[in-house]
Amino acid sequence: MLDKNSPFAVAGRPKREENLSSLARVLIGNAIVDCDLAPSALTSEVDLAARFAVGLAATRSALARLAAAGWIAAEGRKGWRVLPMSGEHLADLQASRACLEPVLIGQVPPAPLRADLRQRAALYRANLTGLGAAARFHQERELLALCAGVIAAPRLRGWLMDTWDLSMRADRFIERSFGIDRPALPLADLAEALAEADGTRAGQQLGAMREEFVARCTRALARSDAQIAALPAASPPSAPVSPRAPLTEAATNKRTAQQGDQT
Repeated sequence: MLDKNSPFAVAGRPKREENLSSLARVLIGNAIVDCDLAPSALTSEVDLAARFAVGLAATRSALARLAAAGWIAAEGRKGWRVLPMSGEHLADLQASRACLEPVLIGQVPPAPLRADLRQRAALYRANLTGLGAAARFHQERELLALCAGVIAAPRLRGWLMDTWDLSMRADRFIERSFGIDRPALPLADLAEALAEADGTRAGQQLGAMREEFVARCTRALARSDAQIAALPAASPPSAPVSPRAPLTEAATNKRTAQQGDQT
């Protein structure tokens, strides 16, 4: 007779509550990345449960998981606050990518994953010109998740996936708020390089993607009151702005006025 309490026993199917919680986590996470739940937005368990039709228990569980990852934070009886978009946050994403992305270099994916990477790379390249912005955005997220799967260590893989998702959110916010478009990511080349375990080529693609991300963030912050980092002590600003301040377009008007005053 089988011992159902044995640690080596085959696990049963996930409970319905666990499935709903995972579904809620995906749905709410997608809304955050897409900026449908805008940065700094205040929401509630009741509103989210009704919006995604997953029930209060599943919503609470999903929010707890998202809060643990830093995507959202509880604000007592007010509800839940979506992670703001600030200069400090953008700098954190840049530093995180610089630390985590090099882990991909030198990894040798198993044969099934290599085949998936090549296949998805070919599909992405073939469909790129015909994709709308929304469809391309979601295909990029899926291909990035597949690329992250090259990392065998689950914690590192999860951290990289979270960082990439939040970087996609930042790009979506920058495009909508400041009109700074992002070209299609070179993910077909990256996926093929990872499939071939070509560390040099993969490193070049990752480095180029990081540099372009930094450039877009810098352009956005040039039009905002927020700063990626504190200004040098030798030339402090007349009205210092906290790096935690949400990005705004107020600085654009200030800069224009200053240029017009020159004679």
